[in-house]
Amino acid sequence: MTHGNTSWQEFGQTFVDQSRELNQKVTDEILERTERALVSAKEKIKQTEEVNEILKLRVEKAEQEARDVKALLSRPMREIAEISGDFQKAYEQQQQILANWILSQKAYRETAVQLGIAVGKTAEEVQDLVTQNANAVLENRTEHGNDSNTNPLVKEYASTILAIRKKNGEV
Repeated sequence: MTHGNTSWQEFGQTFVDQSRELNQKVTDEILERTERALVSAKEKIKQTEEVNEILKLRVEKAEQEARDVKALLSRPMREIAEISGDFQKAYEQQQQILANWILSQKAYRETAVQLGIAVGKTAEEVQDLVTQNANAVLENRTEHGNDSNTNPLVKEYASTILAIRKKNGEV
């Protein structure tokens, strides 16, 4: 049986040979693409590992900075102000407010002593009255509305201050 000049057997062999050749080309193409994909995947893994290492270093640096800030914040405010220019301005303003408050307290104390002496009291008797009045303020039993519970900051610390005063025998 022949088909033109080619026998079916030759035709079949040619078909098989062409199929093998095509199959080999497809296999080679698949292997080449797979190899490129594998190389690309390896490059991406390497890049990911490098990025992960960079991120790990950044996390370690951030954790160290957090520890440093925590250590700094545990120091006295004066030391923090010496280290941090931004904080120093706020610290100096706070110190000025505190100094002004201390000044006014000293002026009130001086006035109290002067008035006490004017009505026949000694400086020691005036100091005893100051101690009694401080305790009255802390215990919210003043005569003229100067109780500790009228100021949020004093109210917050009144019980602690009173306990310290009692411990020191100032009550």
